[in-house]
Amino acid sequence: MNSVLLSGDDAPELKELGRYLGKRGYEVFLCSTKELLEIASRVRPDAIIYDGKLEEKLDLSAGPGDRERIPVIVIVDEDALHLVSQSRDIDDFVLKPLRPEELEPRVRMLLWRTSRWEGENVIKVGKWL
Repeated sequence: MNSVLLSGDDAPELKELGRYLGKRGYEVFLCSTKELLEIASRVRPDAIIYDGKLEEKLDLSAGPGDRERIPVIVIVDEDALHLVSQSRDIDDFVLKPLRPEELEPRVRMLLWRTSRWEGENVIKVGKWL
């Protein structure tokens, strides 16, 4: 089961989104934007969905390196789109008003793109999987 951490300051909206994702098989954690890095480092979700204020120097990195970094989707207003391209910590975004029907496939695709293909059933040839 994949897990997602929903972080934002609009608790009712996050709870509704959490219920939606939970019904689709995700393990969901909720936290405020102030608690994001602490909770992310504790629960190590597969993805973070951030619905908070984007700032010039936003740091959503919850891991020390690329392999440990948790992928992030932000929910953003159209007037803050220019900040999305300035952050290396953002993997995808969804414009407000949010439609859960749009967000869930984006989460699924992000998890697929960032999955770590390792284990006894994977054959590696050189640098390629």
